[in-house]
Amino acid sequence: MSISSLEKSAFELGVTLTSLDETITRLTEPQSSSPSERLTLAPEGQAERIKTFAFLGPLLPDLSDREEDILQLLRVVKEAGVDFVYADRLNPRYGVWPALQALLGEHFPHLTGGIAASSSMIGRGGTTRGSFGLPSAG
Repeated sequence: MSISSLEKSAFELGVTLTSLDETITRLTEPQSSSPSERLTLAPEGQAERIKTFAFLGPLLPDLSDREEDILQLLRVVKEAGVDFVYADRLNPRYGVWPALQALLGEHFPHLTGGIAASSSMIGRGGTTRGSFGLPSAG
């Protein structure tokens, strides 16, 4: 079954991006496609008149939640032509936080203390959805 054979208004096509940094994505999502590979899906969906979105998250404290990281993610998904964006902070729920903490301790030991100290704040606020609209760069 191809995208063109489906009822296009019945669904949306989305990609998840935690970071554009290949080192971070290989560590946190070792079996997943690269961010650039994921983003190729948005123009394909747009060409078929399918609504597309990017899910930015979970944003990882001090790895992908800095202002410059978020702005870079937003620029890239805008260039890819997505219709809207979801953004989500890390939710350190049972089963997620211990695995992430071990990964951070091994690869980014300088971050674990600060993240652990603020982990009670990480999941607050929930997911945000918004229409895409960055000001133009000119």
